[in-house]
Amino acid sequence: MGIGLFRVWFVSESTIKVTIRRINGKVIAESYLGKGTFLIGRDDECALQIGEDDNHVSRKHALLVISEKKIEIEDLDSTSGTYLDGIPVKGRIIVLPGLKLHISNLWLEIERYGASELGQDARLGSGRFKLVRKIGKGGLGDVWEASDQDAGVPVAIKLIHSALDIGGKGARDLQREVDRGHALDHPNIVGIGNFWNLKDEPPFITLEYVKGNDLEYSRMEYPDGLLPWDSVQHYMIQLCEALNYAHGRELAHRDIKPSNLLIDLRDNLRLADFGFTASLSHSSRLSSAIAFAGTPQYCGPQQMLGEPPQATDDIYSVGATIYDLLTGTPPFYLGDIYRNVIHEPAKPIAERLRELGRSNDVPDYVAAMVMACLHKDPVNRPQNARVLQYWIQSEGHDVSLDSEPVQFWGRS
Repeated sequence: MGIGLFRVWFVSESTIKVTIRRINGKVIAESYLGKGTFLIGRDDECALQIGEDDNHVSRKHALLVISEKKIEIEDLDSTSGTYLDGIPVKGRIIVLPGLKLHISNLWLEIERYGASELGQDARLGSGRFKLVRKIGKGGLGDVWEASDQDAGVPVAIKLIHSALDIGGKGARDLQREVDRGHALDHPNIVGIGNFWNLKDEPPFITLEYVKGNDLEYSRMEYPDGLLPWDSVQHYMIQLCEALNYAHGRELAHRDIKPSNLLIDLRDNLRLADFGFTASLSHSSRLSSAIAFAGTPQYCGPQQMLGEPPQATDDIYSVGATIYDLLTGTPPFYLGDIYRNVIHEPAKPIAERLRELGRSNDVPDYVAAMVMACLHKDPVNRPQNARVLQYWIQSEGHDVSLDSEPVQFWGRS
């Protein structure tokens, strides 16, 4: 069957729904926009106008620029800042799907309808993969369930957003990382397929399709999104087993967070997105296309600063993930997250719960373990996932951080 019989569906025009919310979820502004340039602030000229009660927002705070292929945000020298995934916006930058944007302490939600993106029944891989339904969205692109027409099985496809120019070195780096992830074979790790970068098609990665929900979705069933420790303890042990296996092969995940922790129909955890892993023995800096593939709210200081990957980066992220599941927020989630992760100590779990007016029964040994993971200095964190597993299984009675050597793989 010729390739010409297959179509990739694109829509030339798009509508953007922009919603501005307070931290408590209350909507204070909502607009449907087409292509153009739009001011955000308290001034009467602003297309997205914020009331005078929010006087921490500048009169002309930021500029939203919408084109057919991308959405950009520019901070207009505001007094309280514009942040993308907690990192201050300097100049004009692209807002990728899945990234969190806020103006001062107000959240901006951007939804694109009819944008230049793939649709259901589109074909990729020279017709081999037929898209079935969109099942997720992240900073690098959408995730689809697809049907592998050659193998007759469902697969997951992670698209690489068109705004990420991964030509040249970026594509080679991504191919290398996918090849490394492809070698992982563990019951708690989602299988990695291949990196596809064909002419006239968006680049994508094929993954094992796992039927079930992630912990970000599952938490919605609980009040305030807080998971009881006894409901996640089993999963955290399995996460430690997956990481211990991967770290033993000198591979770091670097994007551990609730939405990457899938729970299959047998109630087993499957760690997703190892296709963007970085080799722990790779001492050179990664290309700019994939150097920071993590999510800032869950990244440690060394990853934020672009240092070579180490197992302790993932240990920090495990701590931040557990912190989020038990309190409803990551350790740092407002303001300049980049600065706070590097310089500010995380609040203890009990203090964060009191601050939010929430209640959760968190064992002392769990709270202590999480704070140890979040230490700024990686030498003072648990040095491997096996330590965390023992910590959980022994309820904190059989842990000695001093007995664990500091490991810097791939360094002399």
